[in-house]
Amino acid sequence: MQIAVAGEPVTLLADRGVLWAPGGVGTALVADVHFGKTDTFRHFGLPVPDVDLDADLLRLTSLVRETSAARLLILGDLVHASAGLNDAVVERVARWRAALDVDVELVLGNHDRAGIPAAWRIHARAEGHAEGPFRFTHHPVPSPDCYTWCGHLHPAVVLGRGRLAERFPCFWLGSRVGVLPAYGGFTGGRAVRPEPGDRRIAVTAEGLVEV
Repeated sequence: MQIAVAGEPVTLLADRGVLWAPGGVGTALVADVHFGKTDTFRHFGLPVPDVDLDADLLRLTSLVRETSAARLLILGDLVHASAGLNDAVVERVARWRAALDVDVELVLGNHDRAGIPAAWRIHARAEGHAEGPFRFTHHPVPSPDCYTWCGHLHPAVVLGRGRLAERFPCFWLGSRVGVLPAYGGFTGGRAVRPEPGDRRIAVTAEGLVEV
């Protein structure tokens, strides 16, 4: 779904990302990947579904290749916690990174305090990195000068009523801040309450649906 934000054409992707391609050079944006979340829960003895890390890695690879992006920019919370960064997780992500021939950058989120393994070769940026008309952060803090793209909130919408109601991740686009849906397969979501004029685009099995 192609839309204009701050006068720039961007494409919202059915796989929970955004493509921005100024001058024909594409940057793919995602947020809240949370590598190692299931491993973190299991480390503390909590039973959780068997969500495959490799499935998230394959999705990221497909997103980059299908968009021909030259850069993957992650808007915070690449990892979940230090307890989930066991040897197996670090090695699997390192193999994925070695096979992905694009720049990968990370705007540090609150969960990224756990530290990003050096083997992943990911360039960390502080919150508030600005390019063109956009400012890239993890937290939804508006800027007086730029349109802010961020994550953190894991926005969702509820479609249907009663027993037929179902929750879907969504893009939440306000006048000054655009919040991406959480990318990771084990992240959950919180229904958002839009302000007048906000747009919510749900990510469904059939594709993107504006609410």
